[in-house]
Amino acid sequence: MKRKFRDWILLGFLTVMACIFLAPLVWTIMTSFKPTNEMFSLPPTLWVAGKMGFHNYGSAFTKHQVHIAMMNSVAVTILQIFFQLLVPALAAYPLATMRFPGRNAIFYGILATMMIPQFGMLVPAFKVVALLKLINNYGGLILPSAASAFGVFLLRQYYCRLPRDFFDAGIVDGANQFTLWFRIALPLAKPALAALAIYTFTGSWKALLWPMLILQKVKLFTLPIRLFFMISGYAQDYASLMAGATIGAIIPIVFFLFFQSQFIEGLSGGIKG
Repeated sequence: MKRKFRDWILLGFLTVMACIFLAPLVWTIMTSFKPTNEMFSLPPTLWVAGKMGFHNYGSAFTKHQVHIAMMNSVAVTILQIFFQLLVPALAAYPLATMRFPGRNAIFYGILATMMIPQFGMLVPAFKVVALLKLINNYGGLILPSAASAFGVFLLRQYYCRLPRDFFDAGIVDGANQFTLWFRIALPLAKPALAALAIYTFTGSWKALLWPMLILQKVKLFTLPIRLFFMISGYAQDYASLMAGATIGAIIPIVFFLFFQSQFIEGLSGGIKG
């Protein structure tokens, strides 16, 4: 009886917390359908009868070209996910399965880079990108984040949990290290790769500071930059901002819901039997 009561208390607490976290999203979605003069009415309302419509979305697409910014974000995010999965997956494999001098020192050195504040790397990274002439180029967005210390750590820990018998059987069959990685380690690490993909997706999709430093041409703007400039000038268009923010929020939610089981399994480091 006491256990059932505790379960109900926990369920109630989680429900309240879920409502608190969902409230801003619900307000943003509903506000995106309101006319501008109803957005800041007091007391706030979710629904205004007879005045709701898709006019804000039309303005976001025609006036602010949100669709172009969204396609730019999609392209950059896909490329960043590709490199963030490929490079750490390759780098983590020898750190987990091979024995060579300095292996642990290299791994701890990679982990140490996670302690460097992101803002402390902005100036050196920008100078490198400028020397490579990648300003106003998507390469300037993608290459600095092509390798992730967190990704190496996550996949290395996952590789370490893989049964050694799988690799021994592959070696007996004459497989080289690349084959062992591609045929055995990589397929078994799909949950960890899915978790890293979601982590990379959220970071790339919402990135604002670094893209603003690299991209100066309007046609190259990603979605966060476009949303920022909607309210940064004298003509602040909050109506279009709500519509663009709704579009920008729904896509990551759908992506997470699609990979949520793999995300949880990947972070736990478990392997299905």
